[in-house]
Amino acid sequence: MIKQFFFKVQKMAQQNPPPPFSLSSVRDRLSSLSTHIMGASNPSVFTAATVAAAPEDPLFGLMKAYREDPSDKKVDLGIGAYRDNNAKPWILPVVKKVSLSGSLA
Repeated sequence: MIKQFFFKVQKMAQQNPPPPFSLSSVRDRLSSLSTHIMGASNPSVFTAATVAAAPEDPLFGLMKAYREDPSDKKVDLGIGAYRDNNAKPWILPVVKKVSLSGSLA
């Protein structure tokens, strides 16, 4: 029975082969599906009108203040490891003090 079904499907496929397709027809079909699913006028529901802007991250303000500070004694407390003028790791004095006292142990 399965064999008969297989031969029937095979015969139908030979009698009615699928039409040839091109890359542009595939793109057109995908575009049509995308428009149907997402809507033609606005592909996203997440617009500036519907999603409020998040507050600025305080770290960016800290980085801006560092860049604008003319002092030659300033210390960059932004993201990353702190280094001295010889590119050696620099541990903040307060961190060193707490570490030596064992307060966080």
